[in-house]
Amino acid sequence: MSSYSAEIDHLYEKLKNKTYHFQLSRNLGAGGDGGGAVPDRNCILIFIHIPKTAGSSLNRILGHNYTKEEILDVTSDSIGIISDLSSEKRRNIKVIRGHITYGIDKKISIEHLYTCVFRNPRHRLFSFYRFVQRHQSHRLHVVVNQPGFEFGHFLEFAYADPGLLAELHNGQIRRIANRMSDSIGSERKVLHEAVDIIAKENILYGFAERFDDYVREMQEAGIIKEIITVHDNVSPEGETFESTVSRLNSKQLAIFREFTMWDEILYGACYRGKYGDLASKQG
Repeated sequence: MSSYSAEIDHLYEKLKNKTYHFQLSRNLGAGGDGGGAVPDRNCILIFIHIPKTAGSSLNRILGHNYTKEEILDVTSDSIGIISDLSSEKRRNIKVIRGHITYGIDKKISIEHLYTCVFRNPRHRLFSFYRFVQRHQSHRLHVVVNQPGFEFGHFLEFAYADPGLLAELHNGQIRRIANRMSDSIGSERKVLHEAVDIIAKENILYGFAERFDDYVREMQEAGIIKEIITVHDNVSPEGETFESTVSRLNSKQLAIFREFTMWDEILYGACYRGKYGDLASKQG
């Protein structure tokens, strides 16, 4: 992270005085299994679920605090269903969530608050690889479980696979900046777009490494009423991140660095903006 310190310092200036529109979030009125007050006006929480950033755990917490009728699950490909909902169903929705990008508020005409969780980019990629290994339903499960196929081979494969490239190639900046499809090669520009969005008062962000702090902040903001202990989709014990990375050859290591460089700068600037110290202290 130290090699990116100058860039982090520059972007931190945009985030150090960030404020949140908490009055907006208090009107969300969580009302799921945990109960909650009826909101005094319509307002939607939009959860940008960046893959492998504790999103499944947050979804469980949201599901505990809101009813099924109040939650709409979407993807970037199915966002159009929002426009197709009846006015009654749209009024009932309090949470929109999924593997989506910033900007879907253009599909709705009521007030909203975005939220997202970031994760150490290197660990996120390794966790993504472990996820594909474990889940038979993933289209690459058979590929990554071939004899001798390791994390380094996965990185090489992803580099040549359009379906993986945008997600793994600094996917955190791309999801926030709404640039998942056309931004390979423009990472610096996308990074600055992402930070400008994060600096807005209508987006609350946290970190997988400090997930409990993030959830408490959501509770204090009135986004949720009750906190439940969950650790969903956690990788089982296996080979460590450090030992796996130590076996990357020079080509694979170069891909790994390219895939994480700009996300690391975003992570460092956002972490410093919230906690006042660099994310490198988190490991």
